Amino acid sequence: MASQKIDKKDNRVRALLVILIGLALVLAWHNRFVQDDAFISFRYARNLAEGNGLVWNVGERVEGYTNFLWTVLLSPSFIWGIDPVSYSYMLSLLAFSATLFFSYKLSVEIWGDKRAGVAALCLLGFNFSFSSYATGGLETQFGIAMMLGSIWAIYRASSGGALIWGFVASIFTVCSIMTRMDSVLLIAPFSFVLLAKMFDKSDVDAFKRLLLYGVCVTLPLIIWIVLRKSYYGDWVPNTFYIKTHGCSFIRGGYYQILFCCVYALFVPVIVSLFKIKSLYITCVKRREALLIIVSLVIWGLYLLKVGGGFMEFRLMMSPYALLTILLAGLWGSVLSKSLKIGLVFILVFASLLHAGMQNKYPSIQSISDLKQCENEWKEVALLFNKQFNNVRQRVCIGVTAAGVIPFYSNMPTLDLLGLNSREVALRGNNVTPVSKWVGTRPGHARVADWSQVLNAQVDLLINHPWIVCENRLFEMSGSDVMRKWDVKSGFDETRIYHRFVKIPECEIEKNEWPKVVAWPILESNYLITIYVKPNDVVERAIFDSNAIILKE
Repeated sequence: MASQKIDKKDNRVRALLVILIGLALVLAWHNRFVQDDAFISFRYARNLAEGNGLVWNVGERVEGYTNFLWTVLLSPSFIWGIDPVSYSYMLSLLAFSATLFFSYKLSVEIWGDKRAGVAALCLLGFNFSFSSYATGGLETQFGIAMMLGSIWAIYRASSGGALIWGFVASIFTVCSIMTRMDSVLLIAPFSFVLLAKMFDKSDVDAFKRLLLYGVCVTLPLIIWIVLRKSYYGDWVPNTFYIKTHGCSFIRGGYYQILFCCVYALFVPVIVSLFKIKSLYITCVKRREALLIIVSLVIWGLYLLKVGGGFMEFRLMMSPYALLTILLAGLWGSVLSKSLKIGLVFILVFASLLHAGMQNKYPSIQSISDLKQCENEWKEVALLFNKQFNNVRQRVCIGVTAAGVIPFYSNMPTLDLLGLNSREVALRGNNVTPVSKWVGTRPGHARVADWSQVLNAQVDLLINHPWIVCENRLFEMSGSDVMRKWDVKSGFDETRIYHRFVKIPECEIEKNEWPKVVAWPILESNYLITIYVKPNDVVERAIFDSNAIILKE
C-alpha cells in the first residue's frame, strides 16, 4: 500500500511537471522573436553549409561570433532548406525544455525536496525575460541548458554516482564552453568539487571520475582552441577586442541592479536579513548553496568588467537560472509556507507587470525594440537583394546593423562596428561614450574610419538604416547629410545613434565623391545611403529604381 501511494504521488508530480513545462512552452512561443545579432550566426552558418567555411565574407577569415557550437548547429537548416529562424526556434525551445528539466532535477537533488524543484521551474519558466530568451535566435537558451546539464552531472559525479557521470559531465561542460566561453565562470566552482572529492578516502572511484572528467574536458577544448588559432590566426574571437574596450563598471553595476529591481529580487534580500542566521547555517551545511553563491559573485564581477550588456537582461539569464535554484531551496529550508507562497507570488507578479508595461530603460534595448529590428531592416535587405540580384558580389555595403541586412542581402559587407572586421576592431575610431561615467555601449566601442571604408572597397555606406518620408527628403542636401549623420542630433533628434563613419570635411567640399543616394522603399519612403565611389552596377541600379541623388 505504501509503495502504491508513493507511485501515485510520483505520477502526480510527473503530471504536474508536464503541465508546467507545457504552459511555459506556450508562453515562450507567445513571446518568441529573433534579434538582429542572430543573423550574424545565420550568415556564418550559411557560408559553412555552402562550403565557403565558417566566415563572414567569403575568402575572409575572421571570428565575428562568440557561439561556435550554436553557429555550427544552425548550418543543417541551410543544407535541408529549412528557414533558419524557424529552425532556431525549434532548437531553442528544445533547449528551453531541457533547461526547465535540469533546473527541477538539480533543485530536487541538492535540496532533497520536490517542492523546491517545482518552485525553481515556475520562477524560470514564467519569468518574462527568461521566457522571451527561450527563442531570440542566439545561443542564450542552448547555452543555459548545457551549463545546467554540466552542473547537474558534476553534482551526480561528486555525490558518488557511477563512473559514467564524469563522462556525461565532461560532454555538457565542453558543449557549454564551446557555446559560450564565459560559461566556464559559472561551471568552474562546481568542477572543483570533483577535485575535493579526490581526498575523500571513502569514495574509491573519486579519482577515476576526476581523471575522466579532466581529460574529456581538456583534450577537446585544447584541440578546438588550436584549430581556431590555425583557422582564424588569433587565440580569441574578434569580438573580444570590442567587448573589452570602452565600457564602464558603472554600466555593469547598473545593468545588474536594474534587473534585480525590475523583477523585485530585492524582496528576497530584505526577507533574508530577518533570517540571516538560519540561512547562514543552511549554506554552511549545503556546499552546493555556497558554490552557487560563488558562481553568482564571479559572474557579477565579470559583468562589472564588461559593462553588462545592451540587450534587455540577456546576460542575466544564466545566473538567474542558478539563482532560482538557490532561492527555491533556501526558502524551503527556513521560511514558513505562507511566506514562501507570498515571495513566489511577488516575483511572478513583478514579471507579469514588466511584461505588461514593457518599460524602456536608459542604455538598455528593450525586448520590444529587439523584436522590431527584423521587420524594419529586412525591407532594406530585400531592397538591395532585388536591385543587385545577379550581381550582388560586385557591390560591397557598410552597415552597423550587421545582422539582418547582410544576411538577407547576401552581399559582401564591412561591419562598421568591427565585430566582423579585425581591422576595425583593432584600429577603428573610438565611439563617443554616452558619458565618461557610463562609457560606451557594450560591444559598440569602435567604428570604422573613412580610410577603412575606402580600403574595404565599400560602395554603399548604409551606416545605421535611416529611412525618411518623401516630404522630408527634399528638405535635405547631400552635404548636410554627410556632415550631420555622425552627430547626436542630426536631422532627427530621436536618432541617438552617434557611432557612424565620419566623412572628412575635405571629401565633402570636393562636391564629387562621395554622394548621397536615396533609394525608394516601402510607400513614399526613402533609404538614405552614402555612395562612396563610382561603380557601374550601382549606377545601373540607381537608374532602374528611380533612386535620387541628393544635390547641394
